[in-house]
Amino acid sequence: MIPVITFLFAWILGREGLNRYKSLSLVVAMSGALILMEIDKLDISSDLFVGDVFIFINFTCFGLFLVLSKSMIEKHSSLGLSVLVMSIGALLLIPVAVYGIYNNWESWLNLSWWIYFAAFYSIFFATVITYSLNYYAMEYVDSSKVALFIYLQPVVAGTISVALGRDEITTRLIVSSILIMLGLLLSTVEMKSSPKTSQ
Repeated sequence: MIPVITFLFAWILGREGLNRYKSLSLVVAMSGALILMEIDKLDISSDLFVGDVFIFINFTCFGLFLVLSKSMIEKHSSLGLSVLVMSIGALLLIPVAVYGIYNNWESWLNLSWWIYFAAFYSIFFATVITYSLNYYAMEYVDSSKVALFIYLQPVVAGTISVALGRDEITTRLIVSSILIMLGLLLSTVEMKSSPKTSQ
């Protein structure tokens, strides 16, 4: 949903134009993602539905964040914005981290090296590197196109899971992967005759 929400915000705010290829790429890629997430088994009466609502709120906030970040990158460098965002986030989390360590310091001492490695990976690679690359990409392409590649995440995760023997290749995985890749391919097609709203 993040790519769709990002595009809607970009369009509403006049940051991006609309053409048939961009619209079609969003629909096709989103269809693949929804199939992979088993949208056909969605149950709004489930206890998990409340969690899904909060996830949707997260999608909305992140989509708006990508659109607004684009204008900031046009005024400042992607590296500078990355440092600024990470620094503010770190400062906000320091009090929480100190409180958690202070009240559970014995548990921290007993954690295995694998837990520390997983934490380092999540902080450095999954957060710092990922966001920095997002900002760098937005120097050259629209926010909605950067967001569109988020649909690759479930495909990559599924492929790794199969490679590690933790999952099996299914018709659902194959069909969804084809749709997502087709959507990404369509997003690279530029319509020269389609006017693009100035950023």
